[in-house]
Amino acid sequence: MAGHSVYGCYGSDYNEMGKSEYHVVKSHEFMPELLPAKVLMTVRDIKSAHESHNKLIDGNIGIDIIMGYMRNFFQWMMYSDYVMSYESIMFDKVIATKMLMDELELSVDINELSEAVEGLPTPEGSPDYYNRVTLLHPRHKG
Repeated sequence: MAGHSVYGCYGSDYNEMGKSEYHVVKSHEFMPELLPAKVLMTVRDIKSAHESHNKLIDGNIGIDIIMGYMRNFFQWMMYSDYVMSYESIMFDKVIATKMLMDELELSVDINELSEAVEGLPTPEGSPDYYNRVTLLHPRHKG
């Protein structure tokens, strides 16, 4: 978003006092205090999400956590302006990003976008660490 100031964080780190023009907040938890914002969602097959989470914790999450995921999903879905599947992102990150930018009415050269997306670093370190610019963390796949 050249020419614009952007503040990005995970929901638990959100500071609404950020002076940036745009705030990008990644949250699995429903955060009504962010509304009325433009809500962009990614969705993943619940079975795949469950299997992925189990690998992360080296165990098995219970039905209460799955129900929490579903509750948050439906709360966000009521306000969603745009929904993209996780699988489409993993299939072609560049096209998925271009579609998102089109939704936000942001123009971009596809070659520059491709270089930027393909050049994203894979974060390393603690599972609790995330890159403050990309919001990627070591547990991201792909």
